Amino acid sequence: MDTTSTDHDAVAVLRDALAHLPASAHGADEKTLAPLHEKVCAVVDAMKDKGMLPEHVLLAVKGIAYEAHLGTASGALVERMVVWCLDQYFRAS
Repeated sequence: MDTTSTDHDAVAVLRDALAHLPASAHGADEKTLAPLHEKVCAVVDAMKDKGMLPEHVLLAVKGIAYEAHLGTASGALVERMVVWCLDQYFRAS
């Protein structure tokens, strides 16, 4: 993925947060996952600012989740992250 330092920083922060997220948090409520939600949104904003299309942003975020070794048991969390990505990408500016 071609990234600027801002992109790289946001990606690294998200990857680290996902890597350290306990499995018990995968199904947590929105309030508990709010910090993770913010990190996903930061990645989306950075990638959108670089002109990435929404489908590429989704693939990138899913790739970050894969790199963080979330595993198949985290499918529901990844689905939530996809919703967050789309909401952030298409939110009214």
